[in-house]
Amino acid sequence: FFSAFPSNSMRETVRLTDADLAFVTHVDKNYLIGLESKTIMKSPLIAVMHPTHALANRDSLSIKDLSGFPMINFSPQANPITSDFNKQIFKKAGAQLNIVREIPNIETAAFCTSINEGVFIMPEYLLSSIGSLRTVPLTDSFAYVTLNLIWKKKNPNISIPVFVDSFSTYIQNRNPNLAPAD
Repeated sequence: FFSAFPSNSMRETVRLTDADLAFVTHVDKNYLIGLESKTIMKSPLIAVMHPTHALANRDSLSIKDLSGFPMINFSPQANPITSDFNKQIFKKAGAQLNIVREIPNIETAAFCTSINEGVFIMPEYLLSSIGSLRTVPLTDSFAYVTLNLIWKKKNPNISIPVFVDSFSTYIQNRNPNLAPAD
């Protein structure tokens, strides 16, 4: 896929190539010129940490609880939107984001967390990608991401609306807790 569509941005891939649609998080209408979008899932954020971490025995956390703790964050080069999103939620909570490692992907975050370098924040829907690390839900009302489908407004492919509706229904039936709030 990446050799055929080398762009670092799924938005640009859909906008500028023959790709019909893409899954993206952090939809900002300023980046969707010429594109349609539909939120298919709202996923709460979780804190991922080593089982011996000082906060690992907690049932839930707020972003403020993570203030000052060593954190693992996406690098601005690899994922600028997610990197900035994490900085913004700490700012919104009035918490200090203490980034000790910037990473390119979730697999690297899981490795760094497994050697107890810090805490990583990620959407709950990606839980299967982190193995046996300790996860703790975040309770802040703004601690969530949406997963969205995007496609070109003028795409003539008649299967796109069918797929969007079918996939949205599938997600909602599979886990009603992840369904988007309308």
